[in-house]
Amino acid sequence: MDYNKMDHEKMEKDMKMEMGHDEHEEHHDHHKMMVEDFKRRFIFSLIIMVPILILSPMIQMFMGVNLRFTGDSYLLFILATILYIYMVGNHF
Repeated sequence: MDYNKMDHEKMEKDMKMEMGHDEHEEHHDHHKMMVEDFKRRFIFSLIIMVPILILSPMIQMFMGVNLRFTGDSYLLFILATILYIYMVGNHF
């Protein structure tokens, strides 16, 4: 097949003519779903990030407080792992 002889402009016009209102609606709905997913992930990460920052030894040092307790680093690890899996989980 000789691709140099193909009329690409005609093919693009034909594809645009075939693409009706339904495809545009589906694209718009997909965009809306992506925005909603982004908002949901942002709010979740914001909620989980607060205890992660509070439990972080470096943040505690900067703030001049000591909120350390037995097992706090394990809890910090678990929260950070949950946040990572939730945020990146769909991209594997």
